[in-house]
Parts: sequence; structure tokens; C-alpha cells
Amino acid sequence: KVNGEVVQLPAGPLGLALGTEFRQETGRYTPDSSLIYGNVVAFNSSLPYEGQRDVWAGFYEVNVPILGGEDFNLPLFHQFSVNTSGRFEDYSDFGNQFVPKIGLIWKPFNESFAIRGSYSESFTAPGFGDLYAPIQESYPELRNPVKAAANDPEAFEQIRTFYMGNPQLAPTESENITVGGVYTPPFIKTLTLGVDYFKIEQEG
Repeated sequence: KVNGEVVQLPAGPLGLALGTEFRQETGRYTPDSSLIYGNVVAFNSSLPYEGQRDVWAGFYEVNVPILGGEDFNLPLFHQFSVNTSGRFEDYSDFGNQFVPKIGLIWKPFNESFAIRGSYSESFTAPGFGDLYAPIQESYPELRNPVKAAANDPEAFEQIRTFYMGNPQLAPTESENITVGGVYTPPFIKTLTLGVDYFKIEQEG
């Protein structure tokens, strides 16, 4: 990873950070023989599985001061800056993803009060169990609406089900929006007040 100030702009220095990363992830689930062969009471049988993947990543971040500086004087624009970043990750077992982010900081009066907002995307890679688990048996408890309507004390029933991993499973993706403000009273240096609104839409 490298970072630093690239050039001095009228509103302040333009900051840049670049980096790359490699990691190897492994996972293994090894139940004992009693679980494998179902020789247990009140527990479901379970089969072993394992997974491994290599992950290459690259990322950047750029901070651009648009308005501001010691000699700058514009009503309601004491300072205004934009921050943008992105990360690309390539997984050996399911593909690659690029997630961007852009943020804004607006200080209309002075350094004490700022309005901020951001838009970003994110993802969560599927786990090894989600991808590679062999067929498994389970008995989830479900509510029978017919029995419940009749006030049957046995309205909750355990249903025999089977599930397994899916090697074609895609990652969980989301879009995130935040808007908020932060105020630091100049007469109480250790106090910071903030209010933020979050909106997160997720699929997968």
C-alpha cells in the first residue's frame, strides 16, 4: 500500500492511496463418526466438507478538496471536498466483484459543522458451507396455521427437510446511502454530536 499527497490544489492537497492484497482462505468441517452415520439422539446427521480459494484484490482512494483554503471566501462554502474509492476482488471459486464508493463533505460556515453524504456498493462472498456442503438433513420447527387457528397446542411441527450447498451461488450485494451531519462545539473540544440516516438495499 502506498499513499500520500499528489499535488497541492487551491483548496488543499489532493490525497491518493493505492494498494493490492493477496490472501488464501480455507475452511473444513469435520464432524465425528456418530454425526456422519446418524448414531445420535436429538441431533441431525451431518457430512464433512472443505473448501479453499485464492483472493486477489486491488483498491484505491482519492480525496479531492474542491472549495476552501485560507484565502477562500464564499458564503455557505467554507469547505467542500469529494472522496472516492473502489475495491476490486477476484475469487478463484466464484468470480470477481468491483465495489465503488463516493462521499461528500460540506462545511458551510466553519470547521465546527459539517454535512456529509455517501453512496457505496458492497458484497459478501458465499461461505464454504454455502458452496460445498453435501446434502444434509434437518428438522426445522414450523407453525401450522390450520392448527394454530384451532388453538391446537401442537401447532408447531418439525418438518423433515434436506439442503445442500450450491457451487454456482452468487455473492450477496447491497447498495448503501448515508446522509448526515456532525457538530463539534468550539467551546467543548471533546464533544461531537452527529445525526445520520442510512438506507441499505440488499439482494442475494
